[in-house]
Amino acid sequence: MVDDTAVAVDTVARTAWGEARGCGRDGMHRVLNTMQNRAMHPSWWGRTLATVCTAPYQYSCRNAGDPNLPKLLAVTMADPDFRQAMALATLAVAGTLPDITRGADSYYALSMARPPYWTARAVHTVSDGWHSFWRVGVSAPSGDADSPNIGHHSPVAQMSADDLNALEIARLGI
Repeated sequence: MVDDTAVAVDTVARTAWGEARGCGRDGMHRVLNTMQNRAMHPSWWGRTLATVCTAPYQYSCRNAGDPNLPKLLAVTMADPDFRQAMALATLAVAGTLPDITRGADSYYALSMARPPYWTARAVHTVSDGWHSFWRVGVSAPSGDADSPNIGHHSPVAQMSADDLNALEIARLGI
């Protein structure tokens, strides 16, 4: 029988690797923080790190048909980025990976032509060279998006960035 912790670490590491393997250690760390922040606020998107990772349409690398899915299922410890993802995931599952996103639960790739519409109702927390990180459906009490105290949850906070994107795609009929 496989240890549940080992399964969780593997699931979380593969998701971080699938989402941010080209973004270095800090990029994967930030993506892991979004998973942690979602698990800390259990909802339909999952109650644990592993269920957050595997909830439908939450992390695109896990979507059926995404070109990253077969890659993340096949990656081994021979890959140096995966070894880093495993080390970070081990810390995340143990609850010892610090949050360097200021509470972000969502993000989008900076390579997108324009920010997703849902950012208008979210608080920007941090950006790196690859992603812009957000707390969906909250506002900073002081009006300062960089405030570490990011406010209270609204109903929109229950929706992930991927779900909000899916709603926008459906609305546009794409």
